[in-house]
Amino acid sequence: MINDLVSIIIPYYKKNCFFLDCFKSAYFQSYKKKEIIIIYDDENLEELKYIKKITSKKRNVKIVVNKKNYGAGQSRNIGIKSSKGEFIAFIDADDFWYKNKLKDQISFMKLNNVDISYTSYKIINEKNKYVGFR
Repeated sequence: MINDLVSIIIPYYKKNCFFLDCFKSAYFQSYKKKEIIIIYDDENLEELKYIKKITSKKRNVKIVVNKKNYGAGQSRNIGIKSSKGEFIAFIDADDFWYKNKLKDQISFMKLNNVDISYTSYKIINEKNKYVGFR
C-alpha cells in the first residue's frame, strides 16, 4: 500500500461511447497521487483496442483483462486486488467526475478521520441534459 495514493478502479463493459470522458475525468483530476486500473470485462476484445489507444501514453494506468465476463461487482474486486493505493475510488465507465472530486473527498476524509465516504451524483441523458439528482 502506498500512502495517500488513490487507486481508481473502472470496470469496463461495452461503454466505448462514454469511456473517453470517463477516463479524462479520472486521469486529469487535480489530485495527482493516483493510479487508474481499468478492468476490461468483455470476452469480445474489439473495444480493448480503443481503450489501449486512449491510455497508451498515460502514466500510472493499468489494464486488467478478465478471462470472461464477471460483471461490475467482481471486476471491482479484481481491481482492488491489483491496487496499490491507500484509498480506493470507483467510477463506472459511463460516468465522469468533476476536476476536484478526489482532492475534496480525500481532504474531507483525512480532516474528519473517516475510512469511507461517498458522494451524490447528477443524472444526465444521452444528450448531456440534466435529468435528476441522487
